[in-house]
Amino acid sequence: MLLIVTVLPELPTEPGAPTIPWEKKRSWPPGSPESRTSVLMQIIGRVMNDAGKFAGLSLTGTVEGAFDWIRNPDAVEEVKGAIVEVLSAFQPKDYSPNPASTWVPSRREGSIPLAIGLARGALEAVKNPERGGTIAEWARPLRRKLGDLALRLSVDESTIAYGLTPPGADRDAVVTTLGKNPRDEGEP
Repeated sequence: MLLIVTVLPELPTEPGAPTIPWEKKRSWPPGSPESRTSVLMQIIGRVMNDAGKFAGLSLTGTVEGAFDWIRNPDAVEEVKGAIVEVLSAFQPKDYSPNPASTWVPSRREGSIPLAIGLARGALEAVKNPERGGTIAEWARPLRRKLGDLALRLSVDESTIAYGLTPPGADRDAVVTTLGKNPRDEGEP
């Protein structure tokens, strides 16, 4: 068996960047759903940053490639695998997937899991400067921070979900979805 170890140099942080830029002080009680989500996002953020930089460096051989890893599709693929690894760690070892319980109609695919529709909705709102509503207010600063990368986002816009109002004692759950109008696609 041959073991190959690559020692990568420690990458410098960008000038003026905080160590963990997404960390904000919150007063959520330990163990609360908000606290757990915050911890998960910090783990994912750390893994994305580290995996992206090292993949970018490895793939390009340059410090610029390390810092601009998000423009390299192969580095993004490496990061995607790292995120899946983190999320998988929160599932039991004997976990076997169940079909999604909530589906939204899709013109192109028949129906898609709600989670996919919500991801598409968030991505479309970041990409589309013409999007309105509360999701546009959320997406606007993210679009500015992404710059030209926002327009390069690859989003399947056939079905996108923008909002989920959870069920309450006196109401059903409501999902707001948008789909392409058949007339816009040249159909009668």
